Amino acid sequence: MFDKDYGWNITFKPLNVGLVVSLLLLMGTYFIVTRQHLKAPERDIVIWGLAGLQAVIQLVLFTHLGMRAKPRWPLVSFFMMVLLAFIVIIGTVWIINNLNYNLMPMDMPGMDMKMGGDHSNH
Repeated sequence: MFDKDYGWNITFKPLNVGLVVSLLLLMGTYFIVTRQHLKAPERDIVIWGLAGLQAVIQLVLFTHLGMRAKPRWPLVSFFMMVLLAFIVIIGTVWIINNLNYNLMPMDMPGMDMKMGGDHSNH
């Protein structure tokens, strides 16, 4: 069957292929990490590459992104979602780092007396 409105095959074949490929990529990543086949720099590059490949496969085969005859609005909404996700992530990291910088460290000399710590010497 072929859906004329969207321009892709409406059978379950893309979903099944996507599931199998995603599981194979996940198992490959799992075995690379648990069996320690690669050293740290190469392992990180391979893991990021497999994650990117899995993201592309899932976007194309599960959400059918870019498979419409006129893929303008789904792509615009996808890139808007990516932009908002980056804003939230970067904002969260910035706030956490700012709080970490502005909070008083607990290992300063005399902090236990000011914070009500050890009262046995009084």
